[in-house]
Amino acid sequence: MDCEAKGNISNLPYMILLDEANLSPMEYYWADFMNICDDLSGQSSINLGEDYRFQIPDFLRFVATINNDNTTVEISPRLIDRAWIIKLPVANSDDLKAVNIDSDELRIISWSSLNKTFNNNDNSAIQFYGEVENIYKGILHFLKEHLDITISPRTDIAIKKYWSTAQSIFFDDNENNVDASIAAFDYAVAQKILPHI
Repeated sequence: MDCEAKGNISNLPYMILLDEANLSPMEYYWADFMNICDDLSGQSSINLGEDYRFQIPDFLRFVATINNDNTTVEISPRLIDRAWIIKLPVANSDDLKAVNIDSDELRIISWSSLNKTFNNNDNSAIQFYGEVENIYKGILHFLKEHLDITISPRTDIAIKKYWSTAQSIFFDDNENNVDASIAAFDYAVAQKILPHI
């Protein structure tokens, strides 16, 4: 990735998977990457000791799988504040079946397309409105008053950015009376607020 960043090769997104990432505390081995996650740009770099400084391009993302049981380390509030937590349901082996994907259906999505879709808004200008605004205020009040949990500005911005983009991608489901704006907000709360609890 250092060579890609220095060569200004940024046409494809790259993902690194950290499997079972919390077998030890992630802050012990991932702190350098966590420090740059708030300001990831083409100029971001980390020092891995001595003269080993590597550029971290903005098209590089990390995905981690974690277990939540007594064989693993609990995720810290610092990490929860910086990550999107997606809880997967327990798989029932009776429901598992092979999926065949036609190669004609596969498309490579460019980094610029992803970036345009998900990073096209000014963080400071995004504001909730209507029912979503009232629900969000109620959640923040409940968390503070009953659980002594305060949502950080980082999480607040992340939720608003997610909601702003997702509500334009989700569809209203009139049959089940689901508003895309509420559905997008629900996903954001599930991934950014519930893990704090």
